[in-house]
Amino acid sequence: PPVQATLPVALLIERETWRPLEIITEPSAGCGKSERRQNNGAGHYVACPDLTLHGAEVVSYRSNLASPDRHLFVVLRRAEGCHPPARVMLVAAAPEAAQKWNECSEDRVESVTMPEAVQDWIRAFCASHPPDEPKRKRKYRGAGHVANDRPQ
Repeated sequence: PPVQATLPVALLIERETWRPLEIITEPSAGCGKSERRQNNGAGHYVACPDLTLHGAEVVSYRSNLASPDRHLFVVLRRAEGCHPPARVMLVAAAPEAAQKWNECSEDRVESVTMPEAVQDWIRAFCASHPPDEPKRKRKYRGAGHVANDRPQ
C-alpha cells in the first residue's frame, strides 16, 4: 500500500473573517487570487493547499468517514502585513493532525464539510491499507518450561 497520497484541492476562504468555507476538489487557475463567488457580493480568497494522507493515520481517517458529519480540518496562521493576512498551513482529514497545530497560539483550526469526491478518495486510500490484525497474547508457560518439552 502507498505510504502517502496527495490530492491538490482549492480552499474558499471568506475575506472578511478569513474563515474557510468550502473545499473545491478541482483547483483552477484562480488559486491565490481574490474573487467574488457568491450572490451577496462578499469577497473571497482561494488558496490551493494539498491534502496529504499518511498510512500511519488510516485509523483516524476511518473514524472520520464513519462519523455522520465528515470534516476536513484547516489550519490557518495569521501573517500580519502580508497579503493574504492568513496562510493555510495544513488541510487534514485526521482531527488529531490538526489538533497538534491548535496547541500553538498563532494557529487557528477550523473544520469544513468534506466533499463526496474527497470521501471517495480517502475510502480508496483506506481500502489499500488493511486493518491491523489484533495482537494476540502469548500464553505464559511458567519458569520451568523447556522449549523441547512439547508432545509429539
